[in-house]
Amino acid sequence: MKKQYHILLVDDDPSLIVALQRALENPQYKIVATSTYKEAKENYTKTHFDLALVDLFLPDNDGFQILSDLQNTNTLSIMLSGHADIDAAIESTKRGAFHFIKKPFHLKELLSLVDKAINQIDLKTENTKLTASLKNNSIPIIGNSPQILQILELAKKLSEVNTTTLITGKNGTGKELIARYIHNPENLKAKNFYAINCASLPPDLLESNLFGHAKGSFTGADRDRKGLFELATGGTLLLDEIGDMPLNLQVKLLRVLQEKEFSPLGSNKKIKTNLRILTATHINLKTAIKQKKFREDLYYRLNVVPIHISSLKKRTSDIPLLVHYFLTKFAKQYDKPKTEIHISVIKQLMTHHWPGNIRELENLIERLVVLQNTSVILLKHLPSEYLNKNEYCSIKINMPKEGLDLKNHILHYETQWIIQALKMTEGNKNQAAKLLQMNRTTLIEKIKKMQINTSISKPPLISPSKSL
Repeated sequence: MKKQYHILLVDDDPSLIVALQRALENPQYKIVATSTYKEAKENYTKTHFDLALVDLFLPDNDGFQILSDLQNTNTLSIMLSGHADIDAAIESTKRGAFHFIKKPFHLKELLSLVDKAINQIDLKTENTKLTASLKNNSIPIIGNSPQILQILELAKKLSEVNTTTLITGKNGTGKELIARYIHNPENLKAKNFYAINCASLPPDLLESNLFGHAKGSFTGADRDRKGLFELATGGTLLLDEIGDMPLNLQVKLLRVLQEKEFSPLGSNKKIKTNLRILTATHINLKTAIKQKKFREDLYYRLNVVPIHISSLKKRTSDIPLLVHYFLTKFAKQYDKPKTEIHISVIKQLMTHHWPGNIRELENLIERLVVLQNTSVILLKHLPSEYLNKNEYCSIKINMPKEGLDLKNHILHYETQWIIQALKMTEGNKNQAAKLLQMNRTTLIEKIKKMQINTSISKPPLISPSKSL
């Protein structure tokens, strides 16, 4: 069942309220409409609202008071105003508003902001869960993409049975984490989970690690040693990079799977197996079979339940959650304050192709936490290889049939970027100029030319009845 979001509307314009109620008509939204500060306060003191759309100027108070009241309630606020007052926008941001929008506005513009706010609410909820998971010393499987949710649902079912599972996916996609989840969905650091990389050891050493050996079975075997097939009794053994296992060991593994028993090297003793065997690989085993590098009978014995993990570039919706998890993780690991990350950075990371997948993203966030002494990570803090795409190329541009005035459109977007830079820097023109990579004098000239209002005087009350 989908979550229902409580949304509070506060505006003394009846026609605007009606228009907003119609626009937000959605089973997922529960709307409460009010027209005064008093009426709004009566509602939010009794009920928690996920989102509030608040007019800046009300008959009995101003929207800033509502913003202050809601500041510590986890309610996101979008402020509405009939004046293009940059100081009002900056003040709203300083007081914790999610966004500031000028009347009149297009409904599509507002609905887009509401969608972004809802996504932010979901992100905060997930981040709270991730922080709790960290405190419990568990490693969460992070993501809300359809692929990951389907994998988790399947893995949960597999945790309740003992069957062989083949986990495939490129390096760094999190195959071992999925294996740990199958072992114990409640705690991914649960004991009795063993993993061995079949590609990292010489054949003889790999065989000894798996089967164990008896004293004197080979030079240097000065005592009996248990192998992983025995050590993992009652638990789970992950054979990572199974595609790199030598053919002679593949035969022995197949026998273990079929007969449920094995003998240590140099011993005739039969030991019964009682463990779950999971396998993982980044290579295409069907291709390996054709190349005579992997046994077909073993493939079908391992591939009872297949799980394929998509690369990170195919599930970019998981990136915001992963970023916030890694920020929390490394802040704790290096005993540093929790660093925030600007939405522009998240958007940029979602355009990267991520050849190293989650492991690459984790390494990047660790680097940023260690090297950057800043409260907010901005685009300028990203290494150059993550800025090799023009962030504007992803903007969809639809040319009207009747054409457009290009000069005016460029001026419009330039104005918006300047306003955004001033908001981000709380009106500091020096910092805003640095963000925009221009001279401070040039910025001041543009502010005057574009008539961006930076006065601190309070605009008069208006009744924007024809805002929409």
